[in-house]
Amino acid sequence: RHKQGGRWLIVPEQYSHEAERELCRRAGEVLGVEARALESLDMRWCPAMKMAVVPMKSYDGTVIGMNGRHLLDKDGRPSSAKMNAAGSVDGLFLPLDLDLYDGRLLVCEGASDTAAALSLGFRNVVGRSSCRTGVQLLRLFCRHRRIDAVTIVADRDKPTAEAPDGVGMKGAQELAASLADCSVETGRKIAARIVQPAEGLKDLRDWYRADPDAARQALAAELGGSAALF
Repeated sequence: RHKQGGRWLIVPEQYSHEAERELCRRAGEVLGVEARALESLDMRWCPAMKMAVVPMKSYDGTVIGMNGRHLLDKDGRPSSAKMNAAGSVDGLFLPLDLDLYDGRLLVCEGASDTAAALSLGFRNVVGRSSCRTGVQLLRLFCRHRRIDAVTIVADRDKPTAEAPDGVGMKGAQELAASLADCSVETGRKIAARIVQPAEGLKDLRDWYRADPDAARQALAAELGGSAALF
């Protein structure tokens, strides 16, 4: 356990590099993303939670939480069950090889979509744990890293009374508006754009698995041709 901001946070112990690579390989097969993308997100195994976990970080890279995921359910089928470790605060998924060389940023929803973006070859990518979290941290991140342009990937969720265009789009719009406010505060203009997966696909991971070339081209176009590749 690790003391973080007055709270005890469960932090998984460091296993051998071979064991961690094997975990990422198996997780990549289950999730349909590249193992190296999960390695970049520093995925580890947490015995206390019996889950694969990815660290969540503050805007400056400080670990403030652990986001866990069951890879398989009790019947051995891929699972979508997720939870945060005790003492966690929702944070950002920051790749170990993050590259913001041109002031452009791609923002994804969830660790697996962040891994999908990394699998597509983008290195200027940051994730948040859900479409409604991480807004203030992203504002601070953009100010700290001098970001000029942000492309937000919104899930194509079903419409609801509260969110006629889906909660993913609503969360993306709220983030875009908040970044615009940040521009006013700092005098540094941040251009925010929103993109969704192709029709019939829910999220970026689905898009990557269905048609990676189309997903890569569409995101690169939204980023102005910015695609820092592995």
